[in-house]
Amino acid sequence: MMGYRTQSTDHDRWAIVAYLRALHRANSGTKDDVPENLRAQLN
Repeated sequence: MMGYRTQSTDHDRWAIVAYLRALHRANSGTKDDVPENLRAQLN
């Protein structure tokens, strides 16, 4: 399988890394991570 290095720029690869980290963090969050003034809006 061919690598993706030639298909994307360094900037794009780092953007992908940041996106994956954000997805992981969003999935593992708790109510304690939400600011107290916004917790009432949670379902």
